[in-house]
Amino acid sequence: MKKTIKIIGILFLILMGLGGLTRAIVKPVVENSFEGQIRRANRDCPIPVANGVGQVSSISLEERFIVYRLDYKPEYLNTDVYRNNPEATRDMFYLAFLCMNGQGGHVDMMSDELLKRGYGLRIIASNGVSSFTSELSPAYIKEMQNRINVNPTEALHDALRLKFETENCTSPVKIDEGIRLTGLNINDTNIIVEVEIDENLYDISSFVTVSDEFANNIIAEANNGDPELGALLDLCKISHTGLTYRMTGNRSKSYCDMNIPCNLIRQNRIVPQQVNIH
Repeated sequence: MKKTIKIIGILFLILMGLGGLTRAIVKPVVENSFEGQIRRANRDCPIPVANGVGQVSSISLEERFIVYRLDYKPEYLNTDVYRNNPEATRDMFYLAFLCMNGQGGHVDMMSDELLKRGYGLRIIASNGVSSFTSELSPAYIKEMQNRINVNPTEALHDALRLKFETENCTSPVKIDEGIRLTGLNINDTNIIVEVEIDENLYDISSFVTVSDEFANNIIAEANNGDPELGALLDLCKISHTGLTYRMTGNRSKSYCDMNIPCNLIRQNRIVPQQVNIH
């Protein structure tokens, strides 16, 4: 059950980049100017994700914007989805920023620094063929700061919800013969991977008997270096959710939930340093 990083990847990358910068801003360092701390955060780049599937290539200060450059392998980023949904994309990035802004108890410190200095955020994402840009101006950050009052975990859930709603309009992705990934959703407790099963090849009821084995196998594959599953489980851990694969028959519409509980994920995955949300 792979292909998931292609849907969750960009949010995970921006969390990695924002985490690096947030730690640099709030931690006393020799280069204690704001600009110096951005340079320090940039020295951690490139920040790879999922064994080179993508990376935060640079963090810089340009035209009164902190600029994040994200680079992907071509098949892992559909730039049209984000370019055609600019407002949802901008809100998603803001919520990711809010999530990282609160890590380590440093609530509002990063956004206050930006507003005090009149800086915004600019995200430039490329797949090597095409790119898109999303900007969070100081006025937008101030407006959102006044309007939204959520904790970091709630912010991440809201960001994921926006992301899934935006990207679920894309075509289903073939996972294996007779198995298609049709979308992702999130509720209060789980990230839900929607999977359509060809009932000419599979019996939905057969998945019920292997649910526990399935959960252990997913975690084992992730821990053995599978980049896509690893990134998805890391996202579950930092968002305090479990993972559900909802297997739905293409004819009967009957479904079976294959669950990987939150506590099992948290016991078996180490949170990446850049997104150290507990």
